[in-house]
Amino acid sequence: MKDARQAQGFVFGATRSDTPPEPELYVLVIGESSRSMNWRLYGYDRNTNPQLSDSRNLIVFRDVITQAAVTRISVPLILTRGTIEDEQRAARERSIVSVFHEAGFHTYWVSTQQRDPFTGAINRYPREADVTRFYERRHDGLLVDTVKEMLAQNAAKEGKMFFVVHSMGSHFNQISRYPRVFNLFPDDDSTLSAQQRLINAYDNTIAYTDHVLSDLIDVLRQRPGIKALLYVSDHGENLNDDERGLFGHYQNNEYDLPIPLLFWYSEEYAGHFPDKVAAARNNALRPLNTRVVFHSLADMAGINIHDADTTRLSVFSPELANIRRMVLGEPKPFDFDRSNLERGPKVHAQVHAERGSMTGNAAQPLP
Repeated sequence: MKDARQAQGFVFGATRSDTPPEPELYVLVIGESSRSMNWRLYGYDRNTNPQLSDSRNLIVFRDVITQAAVTRISVPLILTRGTIEDEQRAARERSIVSVFHEAGFHTYWVSTQQRDPFTGAINRYPREADVTRFYERRHDGLLVDTVKEMLAQNAAKEGKMFFVVHSMGSHFNQISRYPRVFNLFPDDDSTLSAQQRLINAYDNTIAYTDHVLSDLIDVLRQRPGIKALLYVSDHGENLNDDERGLFGHYQNNEYDLPIPLLFWYSEEYAGHFPDKVAAARNNALRPLNTRVVFHSLADMAGINIHDADTTRLSVFSPELANIRRMVLGEPKPFDFDRSNLERGPKVHAQVHAERGSMTGNAAQPLP
């Protein structure tokens, strides 16, 4: 209760030294249970990203892990300055939604996630937004329609807008997460093993996420002014991948910790913030975790929260530091990189074996 009261009165003191005169539209998309190893953008042998692979101005961050392979903890750590070392900071402070609100943005929260007691603190953050809309357990394409509708309703009066789009992504039961037209890899073929059908259904969720993100980018691209979108998944997933037979998440391994982190920017954004685009491209191969998301979002929009950590924790900063990648574990948090060295688990090959290789437009260095 004390933390909740403290958060209610918390103020970041957010300011902007350079406020562009044109409209601005920024979107954070939070994915669900999406592991990077099943994305074509990260080297997967199936084409699960047919649209994003052709998208211009897309930066793929190659080596990113979650701080916690469980939604109720991971999402608050994405949205706030809370960390594994100081998890209670997420309870004491407000979220990135309030940062944008203080900086003069009209804020929105749209979600297909279910609201229930198990989501814990996540239920608090939508209340910081000016407008909220929930479609529990519906297909994520509805979120794109909602963003489009809200933009049509408010664009004339709101020149600065920030959206949080919280999707169902690849959440179990995967077969329920996409329209049947996206059954690209057969999930109902009785000649296939149960394991192969599971993988197929999961890959279909990734292909559908690819479609949803591409549609959302198209909506942004058609708007006037400066636009940008950041996508990050809360955690990955185990799919009975090997002899351990592990399913689900919070196993803290090579399947549920590595996640996709993507940034799309408009030409107008690149024109106004060329140094931020350059820094993001230069930082695309750096080892990261979700601790960088909060500070990166503020820095992305040129919002100053008077926190020295922003310079060292933003992917848009040339001074991004090498951070210790702590992960929530039992009986205590552990250092992901040190654990890999000591235990030698399988690690997503694209991260290490092909560190100098990138896919599509995201691979191209700045001219």
